[in-house]
Amino acid sequence: MSVLPPSDRDRLTVNRITGPGDMSAVRAAIMAMTAGPPPLPASAGLTPPLPRADSVPGQWVNATERPAVDAGVTLYAHGGGFEQRNPGFEQVMAYRLSAATGRAAWALDYRLAPAHPFPAALDDVMTAYQSLLDRGCPIQLKVASAWCADLRLEE
Repeated sequence: MSVLPPSDRDRLTVNRITGPGDMSAVRAAIMAMTAGPPPLPASAGLTPPLPRADSVPGQWVNATERPAVDAGVTLYAHGGGFEQRNPGFEQVMAYRLSAATGRAAWALDYRLAPAHPFPAALDDVMTAYQSLLDRGCPIQLKVASAWCADLRLEE
């Protein structure tokens, strides 16, 4: 078995935000981290590029001018174990996914447990996906799954 030497990715980076004894800067940095999501750029498109799915609400975010029927759509199902959500951060994440993929992003507001037990959320995701196919979006399935800080993209 071969063991690779550590790379730069394996190193922890620590940034000092204050000088010695400067607690006001520490408090300001902590408050900035908990202040909420950053604002979307003024150029962010929030108009749906396709008609909305009949039974699954969501937010459209577009960082590109490409038509959804030509470019496709990034269907974003937020994390939270199908029981919690954070709409402000989900919109920012959808914008970043749109910019990265060159496609409009549809951030789903699927039904949450415990008010809607499993498989309600999964059914909503599948309904939204089928809705995109029915509207003529190109078929290319990629699944992104996250475990803490590790994000995997699979085809």
